[in-house]
Amino acid sequence: MYSVTAEMDTGTRRRHECPVCEKTFSLKWRCTFHVRNVHRGEALDTVCDTCNRRFTTRESLKAHKKRVHERENKKQCCMCDSGFFRRQDLLEYTRRVHGAKKLSCQNCKKEFVHKGNCKRHEADQILLTLN
Repeated sequence: MYSVTAEMDTGTRRRHECPVCEKTFSLKWRCTFHVRNVHRGEALDTVCDTCNRRFTTRESLKAHKKRVHERENKKQCCMCDSGFFRRQDLLEYTRRVHGAKKLSCQNCKKEFVHKGNCKRHEADQILLTLN
């Protein structure tokens, strides 16, 4: 039987060390999972019943099914039939495939795909002019 040991790292974080291969983990459950999966051969070999893809945790299988196979909560592209689980993926897809408008800096006219990057750049430009 293996037991997971914890030790203080050079910083303030606790490190959990595998008793077999001395690999370290920041979270105890990941170290325990590693020992079971790699050294004891107790991998949770969960398989998607739709596409037969294999996952090591039930959580990752559940997220996969929701993201890839379930239609509910999918964000649909308004210009085609493509659907996305995350809103950000839909926005990036729309900009890339359908040529959505790029955003320009009001000061230097540099173009950005993401609004947040443009706003951050503009704020940096204002700070540069103040210094």
